Amino acid sequence: MTRSPSSVPKKDRLSRASLKKRTGQNQKTGDKIKQKTPLLPVPKDIRPDYRHGQNFLLDPDILDREIAYANITPEDQVLEIGPGIAHLTRKLTQKAGHVHAFEIDRQFESLLSDLATETGTLTLHWGDAAALSWPDVNKVVANLPYKMSLPLIFRILETETIELAVVIIQERLARRLAAKPGQNGYSRISVSLQRVATAQVLEVVKDRAFSPPPQIDSAMLRLKRIRPRFTFSDPDYGRNCLDYFFLRRDSALAEAVADLRPEAALRRALSHMPKTILKTPIFSQAPESLGKLAEALWRESVDIPKVTTEEKQKSQQLFRPK
Repeated sequence: MTRSPSSVPKKDRLSRASLKKRTGQNQKTGDKIKQKTPLLPVPKDIRPDYRHGQNFLLDPDILDREIAYANITPEDQVLEIGPGIAHLTRKLTQKAGHVHAFEIDRQFESLLSDLATETGTLTLHWGDAAALSWPDVNKVVANLPYKMSLPLIFRILETETIELAVVIIQERLARRLAAKPGQNGYSRISVSLQRVATAQVLEVVKDRAFSPPPQIDSAMLRLKRIRPRFTFSDPDYGRNCLDYFFLRRDSALAEAVADLRPEAALRRALSHMPKTILKTPIFSQAPESLGKLAEALWRESVDIPKVTTEEKQKSQQLFRPK
């Protein structure tokens, strides 16, 4: 959700004023003024492949804002995933020092190769971006394939050279990732992401901006890397703790872990937590508090039952953001 100008740092307010001037977007309300710029074309010989979740973004105003939100400069090495018909790619090559684009679908080979030759600032990587090694880049700007949005976002977060990313993904997922403690969509993935980054939903992108139109609305999400709020000595144990906590998201923290054993080890772990936090429901806990508890449980060798995939999916269905 876009913040009002008064709640945004001065640096961001200046950039938003520039965006308003260029795009005609009401930055205060988040409402988009009726588009006057024609949509960009889809080449006649291109056929969207639904297996790869291809929906081509054709609105040039949205593409321009996506790049402006990322503050792309000639010093930036940018990663794009799924360039497709290259509308975003072309605009990125005009701003960035160099663009690395990962594409799995060879029907775009001629179009993208011509653009690489024309610009001299585009390197193409053919194959699955989730499986291939990534070059050294400092920013990501991409319209991610919906089927792979979440794994790719966490791959971005695991790549420490990446300081900022602006991506378009499913609106519902974007709101879950950006959800704050106490909000309906706040979940394990919110905590995991916000451990290492801030997340802000910049704007909603309606289906009419795409061809073919997706069946759901999308959102533009900006991620900014931060110093980790907490660390896990055993990452697998820590992730399982978060899964276990959010199966009991409405319970107070002390109640949520009351059945864990050994009992003496649990008591020692809880002794490190302030009483006010022990009485607060899981869904209202700050990421730091949940990380601190998980680390205390690990130090005291408390056994955490493994959370199944089915249990995680059920929990996500019950507490989706509205």
